[in-house]
Amino acid sequence: MVAPLKEDPIVVVCGADNNYAMPLATMLCSVMANHQQGHRVEIFIIDGGIEARNRQKILDSLNQYQVTLHWVRPDEGNSKNLMTSGYITYATYYKILIPVLLP
Repeated sequence: MVAPLKEDPIVVVCGADNNYAMPLATMLCSVMANHQQGHRVEIFIIDGGIEARNRQKILDSLNQYQVTLHWVRPDEGNSKNLMTSGYITYATYYKILIPVLLP
């Protein structure tokens, strides 16, 4: 007999641009493979420009798991005044924008 899922989900929020799409997929697979059974998992990905083919690869990598996945596209108006240089991209700031971007 399979135990019913607990009401409160495990919520995972992450953000990436296309440069980190594959490490993101690896991390999400690790979360799903190691999370405590019996909990729903709800994933929010703050998408800073992940290309369609990489989005599909992420979806394919999670296909074997029961997960609710939300793609969140940040409003560029929230980040136009942020400083970027070299390896610091807009995606660096996504964790600061979580309260603005998520329900």
